[in-house]
Amino acid sequence: MMVLALRMRVQQGKRDDLLQVVRRMLEPDRLAKGCLSYHFYQDIEDRNAFVFVEEWESRTDLEDYIRTESFRRLLAVMDVLREAPKLDIYKVSETVGMDFVEAVLEDTAAGRGTLPIEPTTQGGRRA
Repeated sequence: MMVLALRMRVQQGKRDDLLQVVRRMLEPDRLAKGCLSYHFYQDIEDRNAFVFVEEWESRTDLEDYIRTESFRRLLAVMDVLREAPKLDIYKVSETVGMDFVEAVLEDTAAGRGTLPIEPTTQGGRRA
């Protein structure tokens, strides 16, 4: 799985320009081949700061998306940003959830050290 995180801060008075482009992108891009999730968030402390978080099934799917007209439209609105955007792309090889958090808290309470990330068995207990 690939995760794209794009952080941006829009110039004062240009917020609506960015939002207009994003609204047109959301639904069609969510239907793109290999798109697992596609979200656009606003920072609660800065109404002009936004983050795209996209999850793609494979590197090929993400590359195909980057080549689309829709992604080019997003790049075209970068001139309304206050500063250069921050783009991070992550290749995810493993995902853990609440069972990991519970195991860390149990080990902490028992006075043990840091846990490695490893698969768990049912009920959130380590094998």
